[in-house]
Amino acid sequence: MKAQAAATDVKNLAALVKQKVPMMERNYAELAPYMTVAQRSRASWWLALDVGADTYLRTGKDNLTGAVTGLVPLMIADLDDVAKNLKAIT
Repeated sequence: MKAQAAATDVKNLAALVKQKVPMMERNYAELAPYMTVAQRSRASWWLALDVGADTYLRTGKDNLTGAVTGLVPLMIADLDDVAKNLKAIT
């Protein structure tokens, strides 16, 4: 039961990532001019999330959970910094 619930959670996570990838790609492209070099280098991490979701949906191998828990908090922090910088200049 527990394994089945975990698999359902990862499947739902993969579906959510696949739904959000086009928006992430577009938003990061639009924000790139306002990012530092380090932030721009991390901006492509959405690709790792996309690949992780594809891999899980295709093979059932979960590389996605680690990518989400490791990368997303840093991506959010970068976006928070960009938002603060944009607010300061407007």
